[in-house]
Amino acid sequence: MSELLPFCKIKLQYLLEMVTDHELDDNALRVALYLALAHADHETGESRPSFETIGAAIGKHAKSVKRALNKVEAAGYMTVERGTNKGKSSRYRPKRP
Repeated sequence: MSELLPFCKIKLQYLLEMVTDHELDDNALRVALYLALAHADHETGESRPSFETIGAAIGKHAKSVKRALNKVEAAGYMTVERGTNKGKSSRYRPKRP
């Protein structure tokens, strides 16, 4: 059984796959890049910032961030476990290449 590498070791390959995906729009790409570069745990790649935090960092409204995350998830680059907005934040995890 092969052991999964920590996210920090596959991050560049993960990012390159997204950047070269012509189907992924610029907004979705910016959100995914921000999560991978600014918030991802080095081992798992998981991140938990709010839509507002992401939006403030990349200059987009929280609703635009939510739509972009839906596109990233639909493209198969990430799984999103939605929070309850009552103290439980959403969790974003990259899918392994």
